[in-house]
Amino acid sequence: MTNRILAKRYAKALIILGKEEDRYKEYGQILADFMGLLKENEPLNDALMNPIYPLKERTKVLEEVVKKLDMPIIVSRFVLLLMEKRRLPLLETIIEIYYILIDEMENIARAQVRTAAELSDDDADAVRKVLEQLTGLTVKMEVEVDPDLIGGVVAQVGDLVLDGSIKQQLLNIKESLKRGERV
Repeated sequence: MTNRILAKRYAKALIILGKEEDRYKEYGQILADFMGLLKENEPLNDALMNPIYPLKERTKVLEEVVKKLDMPIIVSRFVLLLMEKRRLPLLETIIEIYYILIDEMENIARAQVRTAAELSDDDADAVRKVLEQLTGLTVKMEVEVDPDLIGGVVAQVGDLVLDGSIKQQLLNIKESLKRGERV
């Protein structure tokens, strides 16, 4: 079984528990904050993740950390379960999938938008509205400036890619000319 499949099972389980208490967003944020702590504190990360240390000792360290962070009981038990099942190294993937599942529940799509130049707020809103009309979902965009595009916009929402860049248009013209088509 792949790590992503396992991570998805754990993420779904925590979301179900979080929904029962109407705290699923809070739980996701607490997990993300905990992951941030591990990334910032290499000795702590090593103490919890390194299999050289006995599981019992790593669990004691985690129990102390969870207590000091004053995590809600559901989240602390979840993190301790990950340790017990030796799944704590999957935490980052679990969090990633957790937020994807929340987006799906709330009909939100994440879009990666590349533009040749910085977009004004009005232009960004126009792009977002077009993507929302095409997908039927609320779209949250990340915009990146890519001068290689020459001009235009490339947007990706899930598997849907919309390429309105000048670079792509020039490539299309080039291919048409190679086939002997009129442009």
